Amino acid sequence: MIKNFIFISLLIALSGCELITIGVQKKEKPIVISINQKSPEGVLLVLKTELDSNNIWGAAQVIAKQGGEKYSAEEKFNKHYDIYRIKRIFGNYPFNIIKSDTINTNTRNLQFEINYYKKYSMKAEKINDIWYIVDLGLEN
Repeated sequence: MIKNFIFISLLIALSGCELITIGVQKKEKPIVISINQKSPEGVLLVLKTELDSNNIWGAAQVIAKQGGEKYSAEEKFNKHYDIYRIKRIFGNYPFNIIKSDTINTNTRNLQFEINYYKKYSMKAEKINDIWYIVDLGLEN
């Protein structure tokens, strides 16, 4: 009887200090965003990856006009100064927070934070089931 009392009081003391947890704890799974053009967050990460690897022309492939029209080769060439500017803004800093705000079924406003310091916003649009960046957010 005394052994059972000591055992139960020891269990209560240990569970009160949370050295031992009785039951199953649920662990939150981290959100994984794949780096592809199948999601608006993914296309932002494709742009960031291309800029971090100094592939300005690859970054130009994920940019389109508002209204669902892709840029011609000449227009992509003329956009490379804006893409260089985005590269300087992004630097090699990580994205900390990416929020997606739905405007309609084919348009999303992406708000993101760079290196816990700078906050920016870009717009992504779905063209032929592939997402593109349509507003670089350079007007701020």
